[in-house]
Amino acid sequence: MDSNTAKTSTITGTIVKTDLFGFIEKAKTDSDVAFELGMMFLQGKEVPQNTNKAISYLEQAGKLGHPIAYSTLGFLYMYGNSNLEQDPWKATGFFIDDWQFFDNEDSLWEAYNLFRYGGKSNEPLCIYSALSLLYELSKRKSPDALYLTGEIYHKGLYGEDIDLEVAYSFYQEAADLGCEEAEEVLNLKPSDSIRHCK
Repeated sequence: MDSNTAKTSTITGTIVKTDLFGFIEKAKTDSDVAFELGMMFLQGKEVPQNTNKAISYLEQAGKLGHPIAYSTLGFLYMYGNSNLEQDPWKATGFFIDDWQFFDNEDSLWEAYNLFRYGGKSNEPLCIYSALSLLYELSKRKSPDALYLTGEIYHKGLYGEDIDLEVAYSFYQEAADLGCEEAEEVLNLKPSDSIRHCK
């Protein structure tokens, strides 16, 4: 069986063990094969389960350009497994890699949430890093990020002074992009509303 056949076979779940070495060789240059091999070791599918080897092949897949390798590693470290302790710091690193190399906004949010709310300890990892990512998400016109930024200026959070004009502008932009929470803030009764700032 040649290496191309090996690639096709493993994706359908029927890799022949005698061709595993050829498959491993192919993983050095083929992101799909590296990712598939990583998942095989992670799940113990047709090879002995080995989390360390799984991580190694998933990292290789990411370096070769596989579109979901880094996010897979992020979730692996975020939740851990029987052979791997949770590590929210490593998780954020892989989520940020996924965003930087593959422009995955969902991974940027995962990193933000870990920095802001922490892992299983529920202790924030780094508020400053969370706010930096929130700023990046706001620049991308993410409605939720614009709303959260408006809330910071509305309530004077994280050391910012209350600035209702700035808060209004963020809320309005978020509402215009479909954020219901922002629209609710803008539609509060007059005594509570910040609409007078426009």
